[in-house]
Amino acid sequence: MRVIQASWGIAIDLRARAVIGDDLPPDSLPAGDRVALDLNGVQLPAEEVEQLLRGLRLMVHAIASAHPGVHVLVQLGAMSFTPTDFQPEGLVAAMIGWAAEEFGLEQVPWDLRFDKSTNRYLLQV
Repeated sequence: MRVIQASWGIAIDLRARAVIGDDLPPDSLPAGDRVALDLNGVQLPAEEVEQLLRGLRLMVHAIASAHPGVHVLVQLGAMSFTPTDFQPEGLVAAMIGWAAEEFGLEQVPWDLRFDKSTNRYLLQV
């Protein structure tokens, strides 16, 4: 996910792969009936995990429709970002973008704005 404006920018890169199969591993994190997230390759704080799941859940209907009758496991391998510009909420947009690219889908619409009063970027989905 990349957002570049005149005076600021945010970049979060996810390296992941989709595995299509008959079953989902019991230790995967469900995002829907047939879509789950596998974080066995990374260690993340709970807030970051929840934001990744939030982004995947927003794309789950489109993913399941594109792959009817099978299970889809998203295996996260790595994330990279500039720590000074990072907010966990950005992972929602990063996951939406990754899923759209990986599966050839339209992204769920989202918007990012800076809120001066909280000194944070606000993601609206």
